[in-house]
Amino acid sequence: MIRFFLWLSVVAFLAGSAVHVSHVLLPRVVVFPLSVMAMAPFAVAVVRMHKTRSEPGSRNFWHTIAASAPPCVRPALLFLLAYTVFNFVFSLLYLNEGFTPAAYEHRYVMLSHSTVVREITRGEYLRHAAYELRGLSTHIVLFAAVSWAVLRAEQRRVACPLS
Repeated sequence: MIRFFLWLSVVAFLAGSAVHVSHVLLPRVVVFPLSVMAMAPFAVAVVRMHKTRSEPGSRNFWHTIAASAPPCVRPALLFLLAYTVFNFVFSLLYLNEGFTPAAYEHRYVMLSHSTVVREITRGEYLRHAAYELRGLSTHIVLFAAVSWAVLRAEQRRVACPLS
C-alpha cells in the first residue's frame, strides 16, 4: 500500500510542478482532482506518522525523515515550505491584492468575500486567475513532497526496523 501512495505523491508532485511552472490557466475542475491526488498520500502519511509516533522509542517528524530519507530531503522540504509561504503571500495577497478573480454575470470582476470590488478586463481576469493558480499550485507540490518524504522514511523503517 505504501508503494502506491509513494507513486501517487510523485505523480502529484510532478503534475503540480508542471502546473506551477507552466503558467497555463487550468479550470478549477482540473485543479481539484490534482489537489485530491496530493492530499490522499498526505493523509496516509499523517496516519502512518501517528502510528509510528505511538511506538516506544519513536522520534518526531523531522528526525524520522532525516534518519531514513536522502540527506538533501530535509533542506529541500524546508526550502519548499518557505517558498510556498512566500508564493502564497506574493501571488494571492500582493499580486491579486487579496481579491479573487471571477466571471460574474457576464463580466469579469474582482471579488472580496462574494462582494464585487471592481470590474476588470478579460486580460486582467486571465492574469489574476493565473496568479491564483500559481499561488495554490505550490501547496500541491508541498503536500506531495512531504507525503513522499514521510512515506519513503516509513517504507525504509519497515524494511529495516533495527536501524
